[in-house]
Amino acid sequence: VKVDNSHNDNIPPLTGDFTFFGGLYRNVSLIVVDQAHFTDQLYGTNSIYVHADHVNEKNATIKIDGKISSNTSIKQLLVNATVIDTKGNKVGEAKWLSSTNGNLSFQLPDVIIENPILWSPENPYRYQVITRLTDYKTGKVLDEVKTNIGLRYFSFDANKGFFLNGKSVKLIGASRHQDFAKMGNAVPSDLQVKDVE
Repeated sequence: VKVDNSHNDNIPPLTGDFTFFGGLYRNVSLIVVDQAHFTDQLYGTNSIYVHADHVNEKNATIKIDGKISSNTSIKQLLVNATVIDTKGNKVGEAKWLSSTNGNLSFQLPDVIIENPILWSPENPYRYQVITRLTDYKTGKVLDEVKTNIGLRYFSFDANKGFFLNGKSVKLIGASRHQDFAKMGNAVPSDLQVKDVE
């Protein structure tokens, strides 16, 4: 891996109230995939997009879509997404079966979660969506992505402020720089946590 942090007028930011350090300072992963896999070249994502819609105390709708890259002779690919709670119980599932091969986009049927446990700072409850890509004929798992999701709803009123799950929440922000003396931006996680505490 070669890194070049030379000044370039075409790459922002060009100025700031912070020091510009060079090099790799975040985790780096080598990803090995099957010839059929969830696309890994979409702006650094795993190409599985999970988001909640129409959330309230009675139910929540989870939408799942993504992209597949396939360069195989496999005739049909199955995408199966299972939603589990923190105890590992299945609370929802959706499936999609391809009828062609190649580079594919998919959108799974909506997953409805009844009586969801809502996420909040006091109760940061998260469900997990396990999305698998399998060879429909053999059942062989070709790829798997796990996505955590908190279900919540919010609103903002110019006079009353921010509301999370129908309750008023005071928002307090902070301006924080991620560098430490003699380390630059290559700061281990424990020091990042200590800085927040």
